[in-house]
Amino acid sequence: MTRALVVFPGALGDLILLAPALAALRTAGVRLELSVRRALADLARAMFPGPHGPAVDGAAMTSLFTAELDPAVAAWLRGAARVDAWLGADDVVRRHARALGVDDVRSHHVESGDADLHATSAYARALGVEPAPMPRIADDWLAGAAAPARPRTLLIHPGAGSAAKRWKAEGFRRLADTWQRRGGDAVVLLGPAEEDQLASWRASGHEIATGLDLRAAAALIASAPWYVGNDSGMSHLAGLLERRGAVLFGPTRAARWRPLGGRLEPIRWSGVAEKDVVLRIDATLTPADLLDTLTPRT
Repeated sequence: MTRALVVFPGALGDLILLAPALAALRTAGVRLELSVRRALADLARAMFPGPHGPAVDGAAMTSLFTAELDPAVAAWLRGAARVDAWLGADDVVRRHARALGVDDVRSHHVESGDADLHATSAYARALGVEPAPMPRIADDWLAGAAAPARPRTLLIHPGAGSAAKRWKAEGFRRLADTWQRRGGDAVVLLGPAEEDQLASWRASGHEIATGLDLRAAAALIASAPWYVGNDSGMSHLAGLLERRGAVLFGPTRAARWRPLGGRLEPIRWSGVAEKDVVLRIDATLTPADLLDTLTPRT
């Protein structure tokens, strides 16, 4: 079996967008070993079990850009048939790899911008494959996280790494209020990027989950059958976890960046009145049996 190494410094959403292309390589009989950010290594192993390389943001991997290669990185590179690296300028990386007998070194860039091609298809094209179905996370990975106190029907994540991609917090609170009046229950997931929203959400009286690591956040998302969030890594995680609901797009294009997993309806908020966005989301979340059926991960 061909042993291929993947060096990928992208964030959560980028890794999930890349995953169908990596899954296609595995289906073709390639034995993949990934080097990703330390914060994402746990999730990467859940999607792609087996050996993995040193963390891409660890001290050892920085030696790829120096004259002397760290022994652990050298041991990882040695014997590989192929290296796919998303590291920008790669002359020194290529030189290290070839010195260790790896002749097939391919350079890529982390997808950005609003091109016409969906990012998942762009990653697959770069790797010379057709995207495979989104890999499924092993149930035992989720089971290893602390279970939520009780399941909710809706998980709301009002954040995003870029402030420009966040729909207004008032809109999310209006949505939560509407949902609660209809008899639903919700929990609001806040990460480090949303610390500025913590006080206002507490004042709203809605339940908040904060300070969770990635696995605990995934378990919380998986415990609720419905999800609403911005164009963010967490929304791609919700797709990976096969959730239903809506993902909100402002300056970015859904045709390029929408999650492909699950059943998450893309809804544009830019230039649309807040109440109309709430109505569109609410329509997405209202099958007849919604409040009678709690379905954790299916």
